[in-house]
Amino acid sequence: MIELVGKHGTSTTNAESIKKNGFTPFPGRRGKGIYFWKDGPFAEALAHESYSFNFKKRSFSGQRNPNCTIITAKLYTEEDGLFDLTKDYNFEAFVSYIKTINLTAPTEREERKKFYAQKIDEFIVEIEARAGLKVKVICVSRPSARLCSKK
Repeated sequence: MIELVGKHGTSTTNAESIKKNGFTPFPGRRGKGIYFWKDGPFAEALAHESYSFNFKKRSFSGQRNPNCTIITAKLYTEEDGLFDLTKDYNFEAFVSYIKTINLTAPTEREERKKFYAQKIDEFIVEIEARAGLKVKVICVSRPSARLCSKK
């Protein structure tokens, strides 16, 4: 069993519900799930950035308390249920996959994000089929350009 610690940004109303009832998977960029930022130097800022993205989409409108709350949670999965794209060998395999299917990513930023999210999903489905596994946790590193530029 692997333990991961992650941060999740949501509204205070949702955080109260999560504390009482647990997490509920919801649609996201990489399909239905629960989205966390793996604990690290930018995790809290990225969780807040995710909250802000959803706030701007009015995801929390009508809630009693739409203010941001960052939840720190432990996630558990079996090793064969984890696919970690932050590992060089997995990322290189993904890049090779993109090259072998000879695709060019869109130039517009939002379309490019959707494109890569879809390709990651397709890649995971292929990995699952080849290995006979079911991936339950995918680690993806997405440092914010705004945060990374503060070196």
